[in-house]
This record gives sequence, C-alpha cells and structure tokens, in this order.
Amino acid sequence: ERIRRILMRLAPPVMLARVIQALYNIVDSFFVGRFSDTGLTALSIVYPLQLLMIALAVGTGVGINTAMAYFLGTRDRKRSDEAAGISTALSLVMWAVFALLAAVLAGMAAGLYARSFDTRWGGFGHAPKFPTPHNLIFLLRYARRTGEAQAGAMAEQTLESMYRGGLFDHVGGGFARYSTDEMWLVPHFEKMLYDNALLALAYTEAYQQARRPLYGEIVRRTLDYVLRELRDFQGGFYCGQDADSEGEEGKYYVFTAGELRDLLGPEDAEAFCGWYGVTETGNFAGKNILNLIGREQVQREPVRIRPLRERVYAYRLERTCLHRDDKVLAAWNGLMIAALARAGLALDEPRYRDAAVGAAAFLKRSLTEENGRLLARWRAGQAAHPAG
Repeated sequence: ERIRRILMRLAPPVMLARVIQALYNIVDSFFVGRFSDTGLTALSIVYPLQLLMIALAVGTGVGINTAMAYFLGTRDRKRSDEAAGISTALSLVMWAVFALLAAVLAGMAAGLYARSFDTRWGGFGHAPKFPTPHNLIFLLRYARRTGEAQAGAMAEQTLESMYRGGLFDHVGGGFARYSTDEMWLVPHFEKMLYDNALLALAYTEAYQQARRPLYGEIVRRTLDYVLRELRDFQGGFYCGQDADSEGEEGKYYVFTAGELRDLLGPEDAEAFCGWYGVTETGNFAGKNILNLIGREQVQREPVRIRPLRERVYAYRLERTCLHRDDKVLAAWNGLMIAALARAGLALDEPRYRDAAVGAAAFLKRSLTEENGRLLARWRAGQAAHPAG
C-alpha cells in the first residue's frame, strides 16, 4: 500500500501542468525567436518533442509495470491480482498523459503557424515561399479534429492563393517548386513529382473537408499534368521537368499579349487575357505569367476559357521542349501512388485509381529484387541502389 501511494504521487495534476507550461515556454522563448525567419517549420520542433513524450510514456509505463509486478506480485502471490490491476491503471494514466501532451504540442504547432502566417497572400513567412503541403494537411486535420477554425482558414487561404498565382501552371496544370515573391506570382519554374504528389494530397484533403468544387478541379488538373507529361509508358513516374528552355528560365511558360492575339484572334484573346491578367507591359521581363491574382472569384470559370486554354497549350507544345529528369524514384512514386489513390476515391475517378495500380505494379516489376528488396531508382531499364 505504501509503494502504491508513493507511485501515485509521482505525477499529480499540478506537476503535469507545470511540465507542459515549461515545455511551451521553452519553445516560445527560444525556438520561435531564433528560427522563425529561417524557414524552420513548427512541426520540426514539435515532432521531436512528441517522440520524446512517446518514449517517456512507454518507458515509464513499462517501468511501472515491472516494478509493480516485482514488488506486489512476486513477493506475495496472494496480491498478484492487485498488482496487475494497479499496473494496468498506472499504464492507462501514462497513456492519458501522453494523449494530453500530444494535444498540447499540436496546439503549439498551430500557434506557431498563426504567428508566421501571411494574412494577405497566404503562406508562412517571407519570400521565397514554399508550398509545404504536409503542413497544410496538418492544419486541415487539426481544424477538423479540434474545431479551431483559424487553422483551417490559414490552410485554405494558402491553397487558394497558390492556385491563383503563377506557382500553378494555368495552361498545362501542375505546380512549380516555389514562389520567388510573397504573392505566389513568379515561381522557380521547375516542376517536381514529389511537390505535385503532396499538393494533390493537400487539395484532396481540402476538397473532402470543404467540398469546394475548385479544390477538386485543381486536383484533376494537377494529376492530369502528371499523367500526361511525367508518366513512363510502363507506368512509373519521372522526377520532374527543368525550369529552363533555350538557356532562359521560364521562357517556355510566358506569353506576350501580341502573340496571344495572333493565336486566338482579337475577340477571344481579349477574353483570355482579361481572365488571366495578361497586359501589354507584362509582369515578367516584358512577358506575362498567367495568373488569377486579384480576381474577385475564381470558382466559376467562363465557359469559353477552357477551349481557349487548350489551344494555348497546343501552341506551347511547339516550343523548345523542357528537359525531363527521366529517373523513376521509388520514394517519390510512392507519394504519387498515394495521391492518385486518394484522389480516385474522393473524386470517384477510376482513371486515377488505375494509374496508381499501374505505378505500384511497375515498382514491383522493375524495382523489386527476387528476394523482395525494393530498389531506390530506375532509369532506362536499369534499377539500382537499395531503398532502405
């Protein structure tokens, strides 16, 4: 009985509250002040702390179980049932403590994002801005599970702002790596498979929660780009496309108002240029990055825009082709398989599910050895390097 009382006094509620507050103060005063301007994300601080809490919870639970079994079980067989009951109760207490700490740490992460959130343009911190879709997924799920509307609003504003800007390729679909400015207008034009996989997952998550048709359309245009331009005929997915063509970054993606008039004719060009913010002076070295920044609403695209966009895409294909990194990486393909599978389910699009199955079959066929070991990369029929 004396041992039981001592053990139960080791973590009273007051002490637990003080530990939580101390952890919060450490992060608040040290990490945020020193690293908020360097692009360090909140989760890079919170996840290690959560892992520490898991280790403490498991280790303490095991230690208590062992101690109780020894002191109350082996010394007195008649009290073995009591030992088992107390041990189980203490383990449940430790897991409850862990659950509370995990919730607190998640709240700390959401608070850190709120401090660095760009309320005008979305995103976090200053330029250059990276999409960091895994952080947006965290905020969406945190909002859903806690009811904290601000977390969801930050994620959704960022998702819409990224789509509005030139980070999204409004002609061919898909996202570039990052934005060089705060409004997401001028990207580094390189497109990567992993970015588009993670962003497709983030927009799918947003679509499932908010049911905004816009998010579903962005998912489709992103995945359609990947299937059209990054898929190997055997089913795997290439790494990405370069930013440069003819030695000039972005040349492949930008247009002058004059060439669009020559291509579409005056009337259609006026509608197309008006929708995508194309001007005579341009917004990128005298040319135009198509964008929807400043447009009041983007949900309802005029019916005539889509066929005009398809004509512009066909015209763009006649330009000097972008170099394609034609390696197939197992890890990045895993991300795209997940994105296709989730989007296929959420949007009821069998072709995405079929593409996911095809890519998985390719990995099994071309990147898996006879002993079952997965290899890291494949290119031109040659697979190499263990993935683990």
